[in-house]
Amino acid sequence: MDEEALPEIEPSRPTAITVTPSTATLSALGETTTFRARITDQNGLSFPGVVTWSSSDLAVFTVSSGGVVTAVANGAGTLTASYEGISGTASVAVRQVPGAVTVASGGGQEGQPAQVLAEPVVVRVDDAGGSPIEGVSVEFSTAEGHGEADPSMAATDSVGLAATSWTLGSEAGVQTLTASAADGVSVEVGALAGEVEPPSDTARYRIVFNATWSATTHPTDFPPGAHFSPLVGAVHNEAATFWAPGEIASPGIEQMAETGGTGSLTGEIRAEMPNNAISIVTGQGIGSPGTTTISEVVVTLEHPLITLVTMIAPSPDWFVGTSGQSIAGRVRAVGRRARGRAPPLRLRHGRRQLLPFAERGFLAQAADPEPQGGESVLGRADRHLHLHADRRGRAWGDRIVRRGPSTGRRRRS
Repeated sequence: MDEEALPEIEPSRPTAITVTPSTATLSALGETTTFRARITDQNGLSFPGVVTWSSSDLAVFTVSSGGVVTAVANGAGTLTASYEGISGTASVAVRQVPGAVTVASGGGQEGQPAQVLAEPVVVRVDDAGGSPIEGVSVEFSTAEGHGEADPSMAATDSVGLAATSWTLGSEAGVQTLTASAADGVSVEVGALAGEVEPPSDTARYRIVFNATWSATTHPTDFPPGAHFSPLVGAVHNEAATFWAPGEIASPGIEQMAETGGTGSLTGEIRAEMPNNAISIVTGQGIGSPGTTTISEVVVTLEHPLITLVTMIAPSPDWFVGTSGQSIAGRVRAVGRRARGRAPPLRLRHGRRQLLPFAERGFLAQAADPEPQGGESVLGRADRHLHLHADRRGRAWGDRIVRRGPSTGRRRRS
């Protein structure tokens, strides 16, 4: 009796590619996400092979050989993974979401009560990566008795700017206007109506953030699309703490460290106003290397602390910032007209739980408190080596510059 013929085993061959996730939406230009591709054979089993990735529209998003997609512009397209004549796809959309509203010009003006300010108030809306967003509706509203804005609603242009004319209220003093975008992202603008002598316990500062993280400082591991998110923080007193090394992050700090968004942290700061915080400090996001300036920050003896943070990207929820930096000694120097010294300023890189990574020490040096103001570098790297953020201890942000307090009339914003 003949033995039955054994069934012929069909060789494994690739028949399908599955891409995961099947869809992704990026909310900031320069944001990245990683896709995976699984090749399977006719039996549904994994098949070894390396796919080739491609984008249907390179003007909307690009993709690396490893499946890392980077947002380029608003739009939508198809991501394709191909291997030996078969392919799998996923949908990719880029829709910028407002991450911060900052004052581009027209802040801190002086004018007459019930009159239109000489310059329009211009604000800029950025996504979490610091890129401007076109077509965002910005609402301009004034506090009670602080006049009116015309128009009260404006859409941002191609460079993220929206403008309004501000007619001040009829009473002399500091007046405020708020520019708001979606999801509670907003900025307050100040103006001075009439002649008001500033309190003797106030001082104004300028903050310059100079990001030095680059291919020069990190030639072997500098990532594409490196940037810092829009800066956000507050002027406050010791009763308010918005983050601290070794402590669990608040929802606002968590959002900032993960996405660069500022809405939640801004809400936490507003909850401390006016008793424990007197202003929200904002600045534009920048690519790295790069520089951005916050033109004016007003502090007082009762509220002498500055907190300021910005997300580092791409990174696993790292950020750089200062927490409760006191400059009370410089405010007191206004009355004495003498040089003073502020405590050291520290910028830290940390994770969501605020564990310190690459720590930067800064030496505060007093500026000459003459009316024209002076500049002094609050910091230079003393390169304390703290753990994984940069094992060689190289710094990612270089300096903050401040302007010395001055006498005479001042504007508040």
